[in-house]
Formats: sequence, structure tokens, C-alpha cells
Amino acid sequence: MKMPVVLNIDGPVIIFGGGNIGQRKVEYASKFTDDITVISKEALPMPDHVRIKLAEVDDTNISEHIPDNTALVISALPDRELNKAIAKECLGRGILINVVDDQELSNIFFSAISKAGDVTISISTSGRSPFLARKLREEMDGWVIGKDMWLEILSPFRSRISGIDEKNRIFEAMFADSQLKELVESGKLEEAEKRAQEVFDVHCQH
Repeated sequence: MKMPVVLNIDGPVIIFGGGNIGQRKVEYASKFTDDITVISKEALPMPDHVRIKLAEVDDTNISEHIPDNTALVISALPDRELNKAIAKECLGRGILINVVDDQELSNIFFSAISKAGDVTISISTSGRSPFLARKLREEMDGWVIGKDMWLEILSPFRSRISGIDEKNRIFEAMFADSQLKELVESGKLEEAEKRAQEVFDVHCQH
């Protein structure tokens, strides 16, 4: 069973392999954490926050490259047997492992994502077509821009409204308000906040 979730994880991300695929995984992981270490045979250009550990990995020294507090391991090596050994090490220690292009060895998979601030849209094809997931993500990238401003509008009201049904009722009214929507889409945060308060004042009395 594959179930899409958002994980709240804490600890370093270890990436085995620094080639083109490894660099793409660094880019992906960097959207969520700066605590990233790449294990590679050779030095490669990486963002400043990424630690590079030069090492020749084999099945006798895998464990020494994976600290006990590791949150996630990504293996992007060309050697499937070595990827399999890394996966076995992680699974035996209860560590999340993603082996690139090998679902059988992985217990976590990465969806394509479009992200704007704290708004993240996840797109998955359950591993059947990464190409399609990427194309859909490209379409969503333009749409999601600016949608994070709605968080600035709606979030302050959450603690002021009791009950899920009541929250939904008032937030639906805000989201449907054409004046508020126009202000948000125009990036006029201060004016949008004032209009949101007006909508709130009207609907919280009913």
C-alpha cells in the first residue's frame, strides 16, 4: 500500500552518490532541510549548506556513513548490489530509505512537488510514470505562485474560531469573497488582511 503523507522528521539526510541524480536529490531535499551530507567518491559542486564526505563506499563500511540519528537515506549509486546493501542496513535500523528508481528496495518514495512558501502540492503516479508526475508538476509550478499569501490571511483566524465546521464555514466565506480574492491575487497583503477582518466580523456573528 502506498499512502501519501507529510512526515515531520528530524535529523540529517544522507545521500549516497553525487552524480546528476544525486544532485537532483540534493535540490529536492534542500527545499525542506539544510542538514544534508553527500557521500561521494569525488568532489562535486554543491550548495554551501551541503556537507561532502569523500569516501569509497562498499558493503563493509556502510554503517559508518549513517549516523544513528539519521532521518533519511537516499541511495543514488549505479551499483544495484551496493544500493541493496545500503537499503538492508537502513531497514534493519528503522531508517527511511529511498533507492533511486528501485521501489523494491525503498520504504519511502518522493512525489513531484510544487512549492510556494509553506504551500506544498504533491503529485504522485505511484511510481508508474515519473515523467508524467514531472510534467504535471511543471503545470502546477505557475499556478501555485502567490497561493501562500492565503496562509497569511487565514492562519491568524484559526485560533479565534472554535470547531472545524465553524472554521470551514467562515474560511469558505473568505475564500469566496471576490474583493478579498482580488487583493490576495494582487499581492496587497495589508489591504487583504483588513478585508478578511471585515468578512470575519460579518460571518462570525451568524
